[in-house]
Amino acid sequence: MHEQTQETFRPVPELTHAAGVFKLLSHPYRLMICCHLLSGESSVGAMETDLGIRQPNLSRELGKLRNGGLLATRRESKVVYYRLADTDTARMIRTLCDCFSISLSVEHPTQTALPAAISQVFDDTDVSFQEEPTVIADRSTAKN
Repeated sequence: MHEQTQETFRPVPELTHAAGVFKLLSHPYRLMICCHLLSGESSVGAMETDLGIRQPNLSRELGKLRNGGLLATRRESKVVYYRLADTDTARMIRTLCDCFSISLSVEHPTQTALPAAISQVFDDTDVSFQEEPTVIADRSTAKN
């Protein structure tokens, strides 16, 4: 019989960073925003109209993406424009859209096309696409 040794997993910084990026993208609104920004920078007002996300929710999710390093901004008078932070981020978002067959027109998105396209990714989950995120119950503690 072999004696089992207990190994301690120590994630390398790159793995920790990658896990953080995927955590940021795990919300449908944040993923939709990033897919929308593949076509170039956009203001909050334009995204509110194009994506159909109310301004308070949109601002909250944009802040999370910006603080996480996925988005960059530029200010022009009172208008703030958001864009994907760099070419690596854009390449990753484009790859995600390709892998999950998210077909959306990034040049002329519509309010109905984007939520439907992004929700394709979440069809097998308990996440519903609403203005406010839903709380998913922990199934490990649910009684049968």
